[in-house]
Amino acid sequence: IMNRPRISDLLEINPRFLRSVNLERDFGDAFALEGYVSTAETSRYLHRIGRGLRAESGERAWRITGDFGSGKSSFALVLANLLSHSANELPKNVRPLRQELGLSKLPKLLPVLITGAREPLAFAVVRGLHGAMARFIDGRKKLNSKDTASSILEQGVADDRKVVELIESTAAELVAKDFFDGILLVIDELGKSLEFAALNPEKQDIYFLQTLAESSSRSSKAPVYTLGLLHQGFADYAEKLTSTSQLEWAKVAERFSEITFSQPLGQVATLISSALALNDDGATLWGWKGKASGDMAEAIDLGMFGPSPGKTYLTQTAPSLYPLHSTVVPVLTRFFRRFGQNERSLFSFLLSSEQFALQDFASREAAPDTVYRLSDFYDYAANNFSHRLSGQSFRSHWNHIDARIRSMESESDAIQDLLKTIGILNVVSSAELHPTEEILSLTLGAPSSLQKNLKELTRRGVIFNRGRAGYSLWPHASVNLEQRFDEAREKITRASRIATVVRERLDSRPVVARRHYIQTGNLRHFDVRFLTPAEYSFKNEHLNPIHPADGVIAILLCESASERNASINTAKSFREEDTNLVVAVSAPLDVLSSSALELERWEWVERHTPELKDDRFAAEEVSRQVAASRQLLEGKLQELVGFRGEAGSGDRPKIAWFHKGKEQREIGHNKSLQSFLSDLCDELFDMAPCVKNELVNRHAISSSASSARQKLFKFMLNSASLPMLGLPEDKAPPEKSMYLSVLEAGRIHRKEEDGWLFSFPEPGNDPLKIRPALDAIMARLEEQPDRRVPVGELYDLLRAAPYGVRDGLIPVLLLTVFVVHETEIAIYEDGRFQPETEEFLLMRFAKVPQTFEFQLCRITGVRRALISELASVVEAAHAEEGK
Repeated sequence: IMNRPRISDLLEINPRFLRSVNLERDFGDAFALEGYVSTAETSRYLHRIGRGLRAESGERAWRITGDFGSGKSSFALVLANLLSHSANELPKNVRPLRQELGLSKLPKLLPVLITGAREPLAFAVVRGLHGAMARFIDGRKKLNSKDTASSILEQGVADDRKVVELIESTAAELVAKDFFDGILLVIDELGKSLEFAALNPEKQDIYFLQTLAESSSRSSKAPVYTLGLLHQGFADYAEKLTSTSQLEWAKVAERFSEITFSQPLGQVATLISSALALNDDGATLWGWKGKASGDMAEAIDLGMFGPSPGKTYLTQTAPSLYPLHSTVVPVLTRFFRRFGQNERSLFSFLLSSEQFALQDFASREAAPDTVYRLSDFYDYAANNFSHRLSGQSFRSHWNHIDARIRSMESESDAIQDLLKTIGILNVVSSAELHPTEEILSLTLGAPSSLQKNLKELTRRGVIFNRGRAGYSLWPHASVNLEQRFDEAREKITRASRIATVVRERLDSRPVVARRHYIQTGNLRHFDVRFLTPAEYSFKNEHLNPIHPADGVIAILLCESASERNASINTAKSFREEDTNLVVAVSAPLDVLSSSALELERWEWVERHTPELKDDRFAAEEVSRQVAASRQLLEGKLQELVGFRGEAGSGDRPKIAWFHKGKEQREIGHNKSLQSFLSDLCDELFDMAPCVKNELVNRHAISSSASSARQKLFKFMLNSASLPMLGLPEDKAPPEKSMYLSVLEAGRIHRKEEDGWLFSFPEPGNDPLKIRPALDAIMARLEEQPDRRVPVGELYDLLRAAPYGVRDGLIPVLLLTVFVVHETEIAIYEDGRFQPETEEFLLMRFAKVPQTFEFQLCRITGVRRALISELASVVEAAHAEEGK
């Protein structure tokens, strides 16, 4: 028995299909044009452009719109070669295409080929024009236009109007010196330039394209032909702009004649045949030629190739598609159009060595029965497109399909192939490709067990018969999610302002100055407030810290680059006294519009589809889509606004930080935000006590700590003359901890020559830096002698910089001042003098300090002498009575 060849031995892969086209790189490379397949559609496009090449035509600006990988760049590359080279300079397969342009003599045009990028388009055009003149015109020949282009490039800035004038003058100079008959300007990836213009209107005005198109249309003796290639319409790139701006963009788009680039199924079959280049006419594969043509004819009759497919041509082409079965072709086309990049994905499937792709299958021996079927393609889709299909599962039910098929792995190969075939047809979900019994029979090779397997799987509830819609791997859904999502698209055409959409999803937890806390014992935090630039202005209410916060971090959520620049200028206007305010300006958030829009639409579907309560599958899918959209948005948002990471990790931070009007470039680069805040707190609160006792040195103390502090107050009033205030030496109650860490460690209660007493720490011996706060209290009482000073006013004084005392410690300091100056300070509660400082008074004093007042009643001068004299008289009288 003669060994049969492998399938791969029968294929002479056309290398032209193995790589993507790059206009600038591939122009003039004859190899890049070899094997180019012209179809009826491309001939029609060439003929239409040819009409614009006529001298009397005003149609000289076009935009070719088509999906990724649909062959636009290859078409533009061929066109540029046709209009810049003579017939002898072109590959033989391309020369006949000159006739498709419909002119007896073609103009010779200077090809200016540009690949769009996120940069000003006008500058890119100047660079492309200069490069074309340098490449295609002898450098020894003087060109004023070339010098002008060089000057613009040296300046680094291109004025839109001057660039259009440069193009016009260059065309005129080329014609006058008989170098070329005009200019062909081709802008590939125009969408990237449009994205840049939408995000940076101050750097690139969209009217440049309108001016360019109008200039091209009216050019005659020195013609300029402009061709832009993009993946979607102008309006889609302007989706993030205002409705007025969108109308302006639509007006610009109308200046370009649109060519919609797509290939009918019959022409896709031609491309597949050309790419595979089968070198056998069917003799080696006995019976394949007739079988392939018959299966193709049956597929056409079943409607798989749509209306008017060109049956004769397709049946003749079918044998050259080996090893692809005819029924795979329409599925490939629709699948890659929907979930991939059209022809680019198609050729990757045909020619790459990916697992389950065609070349992987081609390692088998060639035989009429060894055919790549839909069940094989299911394996390819599951292996290479699973993530993408999961993301769009509402359109394909992929998650349910894949789970169902995985659960049936123990079944026979026949049943698994049947399920995979139904599954991939369900994924494509096309009216022409419903998995009916007739189509399943053809795609599977008419197995005798088909009817039996269909009945058995239906009985078991594995598959479901939907009549004319064929079989599916899930019950018929009462909710058409794709239709509902399309309705959401119509209702919500533009995303809400990004800042308002994302603000509630941002982490607004306060930021703690951690190192400052460790070193000083003072837990300080800054409130985080996300604001729109409109909400934020100099010295407004959004920027003032609210107790117990020590400062504010105001993060401005900027929609666009222009808004970011304006916010940066405002942040620079803050003055030196704005010490406790840190301002952050986000990167432009308009890049999140598409993600936010997706989330808003799914949330609309969830809110406005009451039928979901009766459709578990649809409800689970909507819930999954909402969660996935939210996760995607929050992930992107974290990249732009996240600021809690450590310094030196990842890329340069996208947030600009400002303090007192100066940009703090070190934040997020070589210093974390927490480290910066610690340095700031060290500076702001340089007179703060350093008490490392969390029981008392915090704003809100626990009930047990409050009780312990109350006991400490009692000891302070009644036992000042005792060591350790009489606290037990062999026990460690919390009040003792407070005493040791504040009163003893701070040298407030200490032993002197006269015994144990309360006194302010000596200026040179103040280990806990408590003396400045105590002095501040006395200074406030002394400002206006005999004035009652509300205790709430003293609280505000001690809370503020430079002291920053915590609320739990303030009563201890106030009572210390009272004990030290007991004979000079009067206490008032609710306006009434309190002669006795009993336990319950101190309890109320700690809980409702705003009801108390301190008054300094210092006795000095003549008043003191009179009181002393009176005291002597009284004492003498008492002595006389005693006798």
